[in-house]
Amino acid sequence: VPVRCTQNATAGEEWRRGWHPERFLKVKQPEQLLVVGGGAAGLEATLIAAKQGYEVTLAERSEDWGGRVLKESRLPGLATWLRVRDYRVNALSQMGNVSLFSGSDMDADGIEAFGADHVAIATGATWTKRLYSTLEIPVGYLDGDAVYTVDDVLAGLVGAARILVFDFDHYYLGGVLAEHLAGEDRQVVYATPSGNASAWTFMTNELPYVYRALAQHRVEILTSVTLESFDGREAHLAQLFHRKPLSRSVDAVVIVGHREPNDDLYQELCDRRKEGNTNLANTQVNIIGDALAPGTIAHAVHSGHTYARELLMGAGSGYL
Repeated sequence: VPVRCTQNATAGEEWRRGWHPERFLKVKQPEQLLVVGGGAAGLEATLIAAKQGYEVTLAERSEDWGGRVLKESRLPGLATWLRVRDYRVNALSQMGNVSLFSGSDMDADGIEAFGADHVAIATGATWTKRLYSTLEIPVGYLDGDAVYTVDDVLAGLVGAARILVFDFDHYYLGGVLAEHLAGEDRQVVYATPSGNASAWTFMTNELPYVYRALAQHRVEILTSVTLESFDGREAHLAQLFHRKPLSRSVDAVVIVGHREPNDDLYQELCDRRKEGNTNLANTQVNIIGDALAPGTIAHAVHSGHTYARELLMGAGSGYL
């Protein structure tokens, strides 16, 4: 299994792909690259492409850089993750071949008019209200005014006093959100189809700290359960294996499970290229990071790095 690092995307790729953290090929003739989206993938792609000699413009819709890194760094214990943004923004601000534009919402018309040689779409992903199935494939949606997503919590839109966090993402975020909400004096129940809270943190030796934090905030933990329905007053669950029903009285449900790529802009650009009557005909358009395949922050950084390297090295420069 390849090693992944949120800060150094070359970790584990020194031999496999021939990447060196401080050595880069240089483009023979400067070309223009437009990166849309200033999260982890977009920042990394901009930095590595600039180090290779490209003239890079980075456009971000919001007023600040970082994307999900910026939002998640405000949660308990995750403040140091902001270094993923800060290191790259600081480096980019000192490079003469980089132009940074926050508060710039680029659409297909604007990208076409810009006329770059290369365009990288790094528009991230959105958390959904999809439910869990025993096949571990998200199914259906849980609708309702008091059903929320991770993005809703991060935006401060959840005002309920009693909350069920249903987590089938299985990594750190479900447990951290439960801790965050309980830290605001909410009554929180954490439920998951896995056998442990934030189960994958067993692989990172963080599992004991997750349980300690949830215990300190008096979060009830329900494992090996699925969420069946929510009527606005009762969350109805079932034991995963023998289907015994159980319920909890709550005012809101937060689902932490499935993200869908924000790839509409990329698809529109591809459609325009297929039409053959656009200035994009000679522009290479790619999609990177969570907009390509939602994953961890480390995966988004690696995706942005890979894209920039392959501008010169070519796709498939490694054996995998």
